[in-house]
Amino acid sequence: MRQRLERQYSYAVTAMRPRISDPGLVERLILSDEDFHEFALSRARSIGVRDPRRAWLKRAFDYPYERLPFSFMLANDRILPIIEYDQQALAQTLVLDEARPMALEKAVALDPSQKPRFPLLAYGANASVEGLRRKFRELEGQDRILPVLDGEISGLDVSYSPHFSSYGAMPATLSEAPGVKPRVSLLLVTQGQFDALAATEVNYRFGWFRQTQFRSPSANLECDLYAFVSRHGAFSIEGKTPSLRAVSAIGRQQPTLTEREVLNLAAAALGLPDGEKLVFRAIEDYLWAVENKPALSATAQAFDHPDWVNAFELS
Repeated sequence: MRQRLERQYSYAVTAMRPRISDPGLVERLILSDEDFHEFALSRARSIGVRDPRRAWLKRAFDYPYERLPFSFMLANDRILPIIEYDQQALAQTLVLDEARPMALEKAVALDPSQKPRFPLLAYGANASVEGLRRKFRELEGQDRILPVLDGEISGLDVSYSPHFSSYGAMPATLSEAPGVKPRVSLLLVTQGQFDALAATEVNYRFGWFRQTQFRSPSANLECDLYAFVSRHGAFSIEGKTPSLRAVSAIGRQQPTLTEREVLNLAAAALGLPDGEKLVFRAIEDYLWAVENKPALSATAQAFDHPDWVNAFELS
């Protein structure tokens, strides 16, 4: 089995792409939906029953957290607005530090040789400073420096994935949406940063959009854009797929919902009075949340974008 996984992995991801070196993550990514559900149930059982008094209701309802309305460099927990992004030499990127424009290497201790970076789309918590700080808190050195470009892509929108996080939120995913241009972020991640993010995207598949444009006041890119996309599709109800109200978009026709509103709908579908009760129930007993995921995903909109490549799709 391990030899088969290694062949699949080397075929799907070249040396020029971010690599997932943890065999456990590779095995999770290539699970069928049925096998993944069994994996998720086993994981939920290991979490066990928790005290709902520890629930962070605010964390669930505040998802996907505050996003900065400009491109910036997250450098050792400092936020440096980007004036001009240099695609060829990160060290020469101009940032605003203490009201003075200067090259990044002068603003922070940056190794000019720098590690290779990969363009990773972020559209939910990964686009927020709060989410990035939480996921990168164990990283060190150059892995503590991250360019975050604010911009837009075309033909996609940011919807809700029909599953619950361990803290009771219904997270975001991408959905196909011709003519729509959502405001998203592009993270220029090192391999270490990619590893840290990949470990947390349990319900998501990894892949890339072939030669896709990302437009930003800081930089315009056209290349393969990497992304994590929910394996469960996009939450739909009564034939409609609501988008995240917290994420602005041009050309959007479908309805938008806040996190509280979508959790209220999910609660009604599962026989609970409201989203607050759902959050407490999911945190108290995450196994219950995973067991009830199929009821939410039964009417989900499958993700079938023509330019999407699933890095770990079995033939």
